[in-house]
Amino acid sequence: FELSMPSASAGEVLAEMSVQPADAPVPATASFTFSFFDDNTALDCFECRKPSSEGTPFRVTITNFLISTALAASDQITVTFGSEGALGVVVVSSTATLTVLSITPPSYSCASCAYAAGEAAVDMGVVLRTDTSRAASSRFSFWTPPVISSIAMNQLGLQLAVTFDHATDRAGMTATDQSCAHVFVADAAFAKLSAITPAKCVWTTALTLNVMLGVGATLVPGDALTLQAGRVRSANLVSLHSPSAATTVSAPAFLMEPSLSVSGPTTIDQ
Repeated sequence: FELSMPSASAGEVLAEMSVQPADAPVPATASFTFSFFDDNTALDCFECRKPSSEGTPFRVTITNFLISTALAASDQITVTFGSEGALGVVVVSSTATLTVLSITPPSYSCASCAYAAGEAAVDMGVVLRTDTSRAASSRFSFWTPPVISSIAMNQLGLQLAVTFDHATDRAGMTATDQSCAHVFVADAAFAKLSAITPAKCVWTTALTLNVMLGVGATLVPGDALTLQAGRVRSANLVSLHSPSAATTVSAPAFLMEPSLSVSGPTTIDQ
């Protein structure tokens, strides 16, 4: 005969079954232990965000996803990040209830790899090769280094607004750090920022650096300032540091017309 079991939480329960044939005066009863198993899979990622171009291994756990530790992980499971496959997978340990994997993510720089504000959020999936219905997934984020999107001179020609494409760690500068040498390469264009007095660099937000030109500065639109390599990274400190790159200073969006005023006495000696 066939029995249907009631729903229950995972674990062992003490069950009792009674069977009474039609011609028996009393039922036959038997007690026994019955185990319920939870076969739902869940992936837990401790470091679900990595730089876009650095394959540093990280660990994940998957519940109720038993695989062999004696066989290569690549022969048993497939791990993907969006459309990209993992660079490497190692089975650290595996039991009936918990599997630990070490995964090396790919460099996420394919033609279809889309980023918004420095982040590409994708589904990281683990699928059993022999039974694709057995799978687990979690969200995973790749982060690119910040880059300068524009350097604009203000109307008076006294300040520059340096804007990055996404939030930065402000080059590790504190409120009292105002040296532009923390951010830019000390080249010929950099020297034009200062003259009688040195230029000052102040972060107004994590996206924008304000450069106050020194008295007598000779920098003009068309000159290019070069970001120092190894100085700026994403605000969450996940991305690699930005590479060195030059950005041309643009002219003010609206130019102020110069005005001339001449004053003097209204009469002269005769």
